[in-house]
Amino acid sequence: MSSTLTDRQMILLETNAARDKAEALLRGLLTAKEEAEKQLAEHDQRDPITVVTGESAIDKAINSTRKMIQTLNRRMAEARRDLHDVDMAILDEMADSPLDVEGESGTLNGHHG
Repeated sequence: MSSTLTDRQMILLETNAARDKAEALLRGLLTAKEEAEKQLAEHDQRDPITVVTGESAIDKAINSTRKMIQTLNRRMAEARRDLHDVDMAILDEMADSPLDVEGESGTLNGHHG
């Protein structure tokens, strides 16, 4: 089986890596929100932005990140529908190997589409 990636395969791998980063970001934002709310409660304070706008800055970031993840998931599903079995096998093989998402070349594993 060839390990040369097509443009579509490369896009899928990069999109998957971006989604993984976005999910990690979302986890971090949720943890930060929990900690911020805990700190505010301990000092009997309210977030001034939430008081004024009804939504905190971190809530906006969380919502934006969730939307981005949903969009990435939709795009990946659309792209996968058009792949052949051989293409899927190559992607599965590549997904099992470690990825250098932002290596020295600035591309996934140094591959160019």
